[in-house]
Amino acid sequence: MNNTKRIGWLDSAKGFAIILVVLGHMALGITTAGMFKESGVWLEALERFIYSFHMPLFWIVSGYTFYLAYCKNREERAYRYKNQLLNSIYVYFLFSTVQWTIQFVFSSVTNTKVSLADLLLMPIRPMSPYWFTFVLVFYYVVFYAFEKVKLPETAKLIIVAVLSALGNPLDIDIVIPLRILLVHMLLFYLGIYFAKVKAMIADSAWAMILLSVAAVTLIFVDTVFDIPYIPMVSDVLVPAAAGLFFFNLFYKLSYLNNSRFLCFMGKYSLEIYVTHCIITAGCRVILFKAGVQNCLVMLILGTVIATAVPLALAILLKKLRLHELFFRPTELFSKKNEKEHLR
Repeated sequence: MNNTKRIGWLDSAKGFAIILVVLGHMALGITTAGMFKESGVWLEALERFIYSFHMPLFWIVSGYTFYLAYCKNREERAYRYKNQLLNSIYVYFLFSTVQWTIQFVFSSVTNTKVSLADLLLMPIRPMSPYWFTFVLVFYYVVFYAFEKVKLPETAKLIIVAVLSALGNPLDIDIVIPLRILLVHMLLFYLGIYFAKVKAMIADSAWAMILLSVAAVTLIFVDTVFDIPYIPMVSDVLVPAAAGLFFFNLFYKLSYLNNSRFLCFMGKYSLEIYVTHCIITAGCRVILFKAGVQNCLVMLILGTVIATAVPLALAILLKKLRLHELFFRPTELFSKKNEKEHLR
């Protein structure tokens, strides 16, 4: 059983981020399909704005919860860590296979075509959008081991920052996607770092003001002016500043960290994440055929539907007692072992 106590502000942050993930993918799908070309400028600006901070926020939150759940008192939580790792691997392969099957069968109406090679290479080359789960599994293994390394926290932070900065120089044409494995490392470790040192930038008013100015400036420049790609700036500074700003914002502001709506969305962020892309693609086609000719209307309706359907599906699966089969299969074995033990 998963008896982990939920933390309100972390759920709110995840809820906020997952809504932006769905919105971003809906916008990306519309532009990739070549729809509403007259709205292309503001749609692309919206995409750049969202992508400048929504995934950094997710990575920092993931690192923070990873440390609290599996590294703090790790001897007592080793079994929980192993189960979560197996669950994440299972979810990655299950939903990647579902996504591949749908894209293969309905290739005539999808933006991205797939081949048998994509299916066979799934263990080492993730399909979009499941790259996040692929990288998360990698980080769970790497940073669980890294926690045993006896070095000062600042030294560890510097090592991880250097590895993140090397992500793009190592973006060479090989089967294993080194870039995505490296560039997000700093963001994930920042979450671990804050969980360990028990300090928040938000606790210092001046630090929060400076971070907010830096984050807003970097996001504005990157979004409006579409600055030339600079690895250290684009892959490290902008995501870190933006992610930390929103991370601390949810930690500090009570009306955000107590939001029932955002907490609810955060609680089901995994279910929304793994199913929303399938739904956004269908929404785009169905809404267009239904006569929706306004880009903003399609964007809003598609986002609402692609968020509501996974939520309804997750709640239904829980009522039918099938939720664990799709998302936490290790708990099924745990319950089975408990029953056999009681006999």
